[in-house]
Amino acid sequence: MSKIIAFFSWLKARLTEPSTMASIAAVSALGGINVTPGHIQDALNLGTLVFGALGFFVSEAKPLTKI
Repeated sequence: MSKIIAFFSWLKARLTEPSTMASIAAVSALGGINVTPGHIQDALNLGTLVFGALGFFVSEAKPLTKI
């Protein structure tokens, strides 16, 4: 579970950088896709909804070792 949290922390840090947004826009432009800030916000809201629901329904893992 900590690897998942670390991954999303890393992803959030990258998505808040202006260079990441510029890269997404450049790659999307090559593919002929017009990405507006509203679309990015909608995608992030959908991701928040999905992972929030998963956090509610998935149980926490038990510790692997006993101390």
